[in-house]
Amino acid sequence: MIITSNANGQTIRVKDVAKVEMGSVGYGNEMHSNGDPSVVMMVTQTAGSNATEIATNVKKVLEEQTKLMPPSMEFRVIQDVTEFLDASIHELIKKHLSRHLSWFSSWFTSSCKISAQLLCL
Repeated sequence: MIITSNANGQTIRVKDVAKVEMGSVGYGNEMHSNGDPSVVMMVTQTAGSNATEIATNVKKVLEEQTKLMPPSMEFRVIQDVTEFLDASIHELIKKHLSRHLSWFSSWFTSSCKISAQLLCL
């Protein structure tokens, strides 16, 4: 499968940038998405790679390739694991900031009490 080609006729194929395997128990399957006939492709992350970077790059390639497809065809991303990662990171940041704010308010309150006691002496 050709991903892109330039004016000189040089082409970049999927096999040039990815490991491609036929990986199905049976090959007599029909795929549908929202009732429409479909072709399903799955991109998996290799150990040590950055899932967010992979997802961003895949989406960029899909967006570029959409321009070359007939208007009746479209790409649909059915599952994106980076959405879970982003939500988890967001929750972690919220908890971290909440703890620091709680610590700071406790410290500030106790510092004010100590300062007030010293001023009264």
